[in-house]
Amino acid sequence: MPVYTTIESLDWNGKIIAPFCTHAGSGGSTVFGNIKDSCTVSTVRGGFAIEGTTAQNDRSSTSSQVDAWLSRLN
Repeated sequence: MPVYTTIESLDWNGKIIAPFCTHAGSGGSTVFGNIKDSCTVSTVRGGFAIEGTTAQNDRSSTSSQVDAWLSRLN
């Protein structure tokens, strides 16, 4: 909820948002859709979600996945 409160309090007009998160198995769940719904005056690009244990314990895989995501975003 603190993240959503912050998102709702900021001016996103004309901004490009590329959301990312770690998770414990839920994937992006509804986070990316909620961000898109809250930031209707911005462009929300495809989100990136990675399991927290992978991000913490496998830096090589995490780095490769983040690089691939960023490449898709241009």
